[in-house]
Amino acid sequence: MDAQCRTSDPAIFAAGDCVRFPGRGGLVRLENWIHAQDHGASAGRNAAGARDEYAPVPSFWSEQYDLYLQGVGWPVADAARVHRPLDANRAIVFEVHDGCLTYAMGINVQRDLAIARRLIERRIPVDPEALADAGRPLAAMLKR
Repeated sequence: MDAQCRTSDPAIFAAGDCVRFPGRGGLVRLENWIHAQDHGASAGRNAAGARDEYAPVPSFWSEQYDLYLQGVGWPVADAARVHRPLDANRAIVFEVHDGCLTYAMGINVQRDLAIARRLIERRIPVDPEALADAGRPLAAMLKR
């Protein structure tokens, strides 16, 4: 399958969590409803004549008792890891590669992960020192 959701037959499109598509480092599968929804919408647009390239920022989440675990982006093996110190019930770790945020994972930091998603999608350069400083709002990094 190609980035425009075409199979080996250019008249047939495929999408969803059962489909491997070009991602970072090769063909990948993502298994969650957001991906299936977005991938299907992209395939539908392309079947109707658009030329959209499907390039998602993947995410996962899980609720475990009073903990909300969430990750967003593509982990990169040689990325620099940046920890942002927070209070006892919250944690967040960022991965920075080539000056941009590539991945973030956190516990009970939904708002911060939503901002991290936008930083990744827009490929906004980030300062690792600013990411590590809990006193500096992540939203300010979107205004670069």
